[in-house]
Amino acid sequence: MLKQQTKLFNVRALAFPTNCLENIDKWMLSVFQKKASPYGAEDTQSVGSSEQQMYNIAHRGQQLVNIFLQFANIPAFYAEKNIQIQITEDNESLAIALPVPLIEMVSEKAYEIAIQSAFSLLTWMVKNEVSIENTKRVHNTVEKKIRIPMKNFYVGGKSTLRILQAANDENIPFIHLGYGIYQLGWGGKSHQLNVTGSEQDSITGVVAAQDKVRSAKLLHMYGLPAPQQIIVNSKETATNRVKELGWPVVVKPINCDRGEGVVIGIKNNRTLSKAFEHAKKFSPGAPIILEKEVAGVCHRIFIVNGSLLYVSKRWPISVIGDGQQTVSQLIASNNAIENEKPPWLRSPEYPADLFATEIMKADGFSLEIIPAKNQRVQLRPFESNEWGGSSEDVTNQVHPANLALALKAAKAFGLCNVGIDLISTDISVPWYKNDAVINEVNFSPELGSNSASLSCIPSFINNLIKGDGRIPIEVFVGGNDALKQAKGKHQDYLSSGINNCLTTANLTLYLSEGELHMPLNSALERCRALLLDKKVEAIVLVLQTDEYLMGIHPFDQISSLTEVDNKLTSWKNSGEKIATKRHDVLCEKLKERLSTIN
Repeated sequence: MLKQQTKLFNVRALAFPTNCLENIDKWMLSVFQKKASPYGAEDTQSVGSSEQQMYNIAHRGQQLVNIFLQFANIPAFYAEKNIQIQITEDNESLAIALPVPLIEMVSEKAYEIAIQSAFSLLTWMVKNEVSIENTKRVHNTVEKKIRIPMKNFYVGGKSTLRILQAANDENIPFIHLGYGIYQLGWGGKSHQLNVTGSEQDSITGVVAAQDKVRSAKLLHMYGLPAPQQIIVNSKETATNRVKELGWPVVVKPINCDRGEGVVIGIKNNRTLSKAFEHAKKFSPGAPIILEKEVAGVCHRIFIVNGSLLYVSKRWPISVIGDGQQTVSQLIASNNAIENEKPPWLRSPEYPADLFATEIMKADGFSLEIIPAKNQRVQLRPFESNEWGGSSEDVTNQVHPANLALALKAAKAFGLCNVGIDLISTDISVPWYKNDAVINEVNFSPELGSNSASLSCIPSFINNLIKGDGRIPIEVFVGGNDALKQAKGKHQDYLSSGINNCLTTANLTLYLSEGELHMPLNSALERCRALLLDKKVEAIVLVLQTDEYLMGIHPFDQISSLTEVDNKLTSWKNSGEKIATKRHDVLCEKLKERLSTIN
């Protein structure tokens, strides 16, 4: 697991009563489905049991902070066991220095809210027992006072955190570049991700995929099965031209995603007029798409780097019969299960409204009917973010012709990571035998929203990043002699055909091109700049000052450490030699980074 860079935050908290740790752990498991990890006796063996409990409670607070940061899609996963606690003279409060993962370009306010909320909730937890009523109270508090305020700092997409969690588990470093865009890996082994889209994706393909009309035309030009569409600006035009397609038809807003404003199964002009008005609400002032409806269910074919990741059959929100309960009872049972979950983990409500009953009626069901065991009763016409739904893994059922079709579409759009939505009655049958069509080409599709795709995230990462995505970082510590030895290592790399850079605080030798000028007077900042450069395959870092003890480190691991001499100077006071003890502390901290290499 990745050891993320942390920053110490000062927290003031009331002293906790004795024997409250068990109650906190019950709350952690009940509300957040998290089994709290202990601070560890090995870390507190020199202190008494009451002090050990304080460290363990602060460690629970540390884990809560990470949970609350994750509400904002902030990838805080590491809980460093380097907590510092001081008890005030009156023994009534604690001064805690709490290490929290520091993510680039994240507002300080997000950390403040997460930390204050975590210790405020801890204080409440120790005073209240776990009960149904108290659990509901905590759910409501966390949702309204923590999760919703934290959403103000949310960047990236729904898949971002899941992908970064998997990268963290695989010890792959990542760097936030802003706006939810992350670089996974270092230098020549890195890739940038925006949700699931990468720098390898063609910008022209991205633009085309985000335009339903242009996308369908491009598919047609490539000889691929695409929807038959007519673009209309008024209800009158729609009713006049619908005969060119024939019933049934689908109405879509031209510039919406996730199924917003879409109406299917339109079989007459009266329904068409209502559907047009509905679509206009989502896309006022823009044209509307009139599309020939195709029989079947949407199948998401996820392609990564020219290879199949998975295929899922996307069912609309439904209830599954047990042979005993009516549809109405099944809906109530499913909603009861969802309502027991924290609000942030609940699926959309299972509906029993007029729309649901109309869909049931068309399929031969009603609220009073008892479906057979494992019989599916659909409550909405298709799966969407608004209505919810489920996915069935059908990767092993996809016909080679359908996979070939998806690969060709991905190549036509120049997209590395892409979701091809194929409307088909049977994914095991070739598309040309059952009139299947590519409904949409999805740039940066969501990943991990269901069990089928969640299990594929490690494969997705391994397809992009080789190994742990790290390049060698060799560190030399000392004065001019250290720089001289480092230059020799730099030349050795270049002689071996490895694109290597050497950097100090004010000198960077870039590959074989000579000096690279940077407006930076920091060895660590220059090192970070090189880690972002895809041409760089190795770095020789020369530390000639004590900067490492002050700055934020751009790396969590180094591949080698060479202590040349103790002629380090002060980073703040140029030319002033630092004490031998400070030099030794710096080298010991670097050795900690070295010791994490397998």
